[in-house]
Amino acid sequence: MPSPTKYLLLGLASLAFVACGTDRQESPLAPTSASLSVAPSCSNFSFIVNDAKAYFSSNKDPVFDAIAAQATAYPGTDVAATKNAALTVLSRVAVAAKTPSLRKSTATPAVGNTLVQDVLFCSKFVGYPTDLTASLGPDGLFEVLGTAADEPTSKYVKSHGTILYGAQPQADQTWVTPTSPDGTRFLLYGYLTSSVFTLETLVPGTSAFELTAFPAVTFDPKVIVGECTPGTTVYPVQHESSILPQQPLDFCPTQSASTQRAPTGFFATVASWITPRPLYAAFVLRSEAAGGLISGLSPFAPVSVNASSVAFTIQQQVGSTIGQFTNKNVNDKFDVVVSLTTKAKGTALADVEVTLLVSGNSGSFTQPTPIKATTNAAGIAIFKDWSLDKAGGYTITATTPVLSTGLSVSSNLFNIKNK
Repeated sequence: MPSPTKYLLLGLASLAFVACGTDRQESPLAPTSASLSVAPSCSNFSFIVNDAKAYFSSNKDPVFDAIAAQATAYPGTDVAATKNAALTVLSRVAVAAKTPSLRKSTATPAVGNTLVQDVLFCSKFVGYPTDLTASLGPDGLFEVLGTAADEPTSKYVKSHGTILYGAQPQADQTWVTPTSPDGTRFLLYGYLTSSVFTLETLVPGTSAFELTAFPAVTFDPKVIVGECTPGTTVYPVQHESSILPQQPLDFCPTQSASTQRAPTGFFATVASWITPRPLYAAFVLRSEAAGGLISGLSPFAPVSVNASSVAFTIQQQVGSTIGQFTNKNVNDKFDVVVSLTTKAKGTALADVEVTLLVSGNSGSFTQPTPIKATTNAAGIAIFKDWSLDKAGGYTITATTPVLSTGLSVSSNLFNIKNK
């Protein structure tokens, strides 16, 4: 016969178990077989619910329905459905990050990051970003994009602080990536960085910032990225060792609809996003199963470079020899090599369109093609297989509308003769 002490111990153990089970039943998302582990477990989403309660001002916010949907999807075998449900939760966090009334007064960016990390912990993403505090803060950027339902009304996404930077698709494009017509959702997050990377002089009073897409996506056509600056001076943006051409930024307050194609008071850069060149950023392969690219997108920043400080050169290339233009026979093949760099430090101006035309002959020659090329990461545009079909003296002129002004450079005079 069991002793009274044994009965007492058994009774206390039963009460403890019931009490523990009752605590977990408070969450509408608690599964029938609750884990009693101290560490968070995705068998029970109550810790994510509690995170959301600490961040959102209302316990009836739509985020709780989104968390319930993630909890329902998680036990299943459809990994994509779980990831999508997690991104739906993060999309609501993105709205709250830029809407103070949706957040509790005690909801610091660190509190938001706890929620985000726990959502990602139960998302089935592998290798997700482990600290998004800065992206949820006053100078951060945090947006879920990629499908028609996620498309911003304004098209652009921007930071929610006093330093205004952001990104937007090019004209007539959307955030739905052409590489996945049905849309692959991704988190675009940004933050200011103190990284010292620029080879040119950083514009006083401006900042460098980083942007990362998770999971990795390919933006083709390239997206436009930049930071708004006060005043009327237009500055280019440097990324790594390249200075990229300006594009209009629709989210800059100094820009009106009538001046969208004549930028003043802001600058921007076109970014094509790639590994291993972090944010020149990346023509990368999407890596859903492995979690995608989570870091390494290098910073952008405005630099003090103007047209007068740009070295614009034009040379010929025959075989492996590059130099001044030399005399040739009619229809001889040659390449034209155009280079755009800064005079001070030799920083390349990438992604700049250059037009090449014969300028020093008034005869009846046929204009060679191609007449347009774009500079590569080294700031070089190559016009392949040019030839001239009439004898005479020639010069060739390259032009480009770089840095909000026009630049041109002409070759030396050279002669084409009949064979």
